[in-house]
Amino acid sequence: MTKEYFISLIEYEMWANKRIAEALTGNANLPSKCKTLFHHIGATIDLWYVRVTGEERLFQNLFEETCPQKTAELINKGLSRWNDLLNNHKADLDAVVSYKNSQGEHFNSKLADILTHLFTHNHYHRGQINQILRQNGFEPIRVDYIVYVRE
Repeated sequence: MTKEYFISLIEYEMWANKRIAEALTGNANLPSKCKTLFHHIGATIDLWYVRVTGEERLFQNLFEETCPQKTAELINKGLSRWNDLLNNHKADLDAVVSYKNSQGEHFNSKLADILTHLFTHNHYHRGQINQILRQNGFEPIRVDYIVYVRE
């Protein structure tokens, strides 16, 4: 995997999360869990960036029900920081990053593995949002990667 591959996944993330934000905005009848999961996507984008760089956090809580538009703005800011890291710095995808998880346990992971985890984690939670929407009579949001590349 190359930096260009991960940069293309950042672009996909921006597209998919924009679609989620648009669908979650302005409908008071949506289950609150959808907004909480969307917030969690943004919080983990931020959390992993902070683990890698040590920079300031944008999100303080991993699970919180917030306004989808505000969450989307913070997600875009977080993804832009990842994009800058990959584009403007000499980021080595094979570099090993030392960090603590949420339970305080120490781990070492390659940057490429962290990015892969981040993007698959986010896709999983978008799937959960879609499942909740469908179970509550709403139309799921098309956020499949193949839909993105076709547009």
